[in-house]
Amino acid sequence: MRNLIEDGQVSKAQLARFARLFERLNLPLEELQTLSRQLQEALQNTPATAATGTATAGPPPQTPLMPQQTAQLVWLGLSPATVRALDGFVSVLPETTPVNLNTASAEVLMASLPGLDLGAARQLVAQRDKAPWTSLEAVRKTLGAASALVNDQQHSVNSRYFEVRGRLRIDNVVQQDLALVRRDGNQVRMLWRVRSPQLTPAPPLQ
Repeated sequence: MRNLIEDGQVSKAQLARFARLFERLNLPLEELQTLSRQLQEALQNTPATAATGTATAGPPPQTPLMPQQTAQLVWLGLSPATVRALDGFVSVLPETTPVNLNTASAEVLMASLPGLDLGAARQLVAQRDKAPWTSLEAVRKTLGAASALVNDQQHSVNSRYFEVRGRLRIDNVVQQDLALVRRDGNQVRMLWRVRSPQLTPAPPLQ
């Protein structure tokens, strides 16, 4: 979602890509426009972080908060139904990030590669699942005449960010964890973690 904003402004090219995804998922484009404006405002008013990692100033009143998770996109004007529909197709990361063509769904490939239809995107996914691409040049060779669709700044064949899900059960308590981690070379850093303890009903007495 951060890719929507470039140099403090809503990117027309990225907005068009997200619009293709919204249209494919039958989601209201009006919400995408609201999301873009709210995201721009949230980023403009995100507090600067000092070397110590502490915020140097707070956002003005009524400023939308910057989400960390997809579910929190409701803060930027999306309806809960739209957020549920987008789950699995978008991510909220701390920085602009190229689309990983090795893991993107057919719908995201179609939206991210202008001129590619859904049928062709599904064929790409089928080829990719047999042999993942090792470079963008390999992607271009697969696309052939459509190789110009691949952009070095907007596309990649690997990822730096990963969601990690865990589940631990002790007696009738189940704790589910969701974490976002960033990999830099051999170093892995956890950026945030959410824990959701839940009680499970005890089995009936025999």
